[in-house]
Amino acid sequence: MRYLFIILLICQTVLLARQPLSVLKLEWGDKDNNVGLRKAPEAFYGPQAFLVKGNSVWILDSQNNLLKEFNAGELRQKINIPPF
Repeated sequence: MRYLFIILLICQTVLLARQPLSVLKLEWGDKDNNVGLRKAPEAFYGPQAFLVKGNSVWILDSQNNLLKEFNAGELRQKINIPPF
């Protein structure tokens, strides 16, 4: 019985691990509902960091020098930040 519980727990963990959760989808660009993308010879550079807290998603959009907060997929506020 104990082994059956462990096997079921492992199976559930594997199944849940394969189902990613989409919280927010944004396009590349410089508009309000976009995030910046910079193309350099060695790589592509986009958002530096993000935070998901409840229904809010905060994105550090360093390419556009903005800190953006999205709630339910809509831009709630944007804060200008100095260039890095």
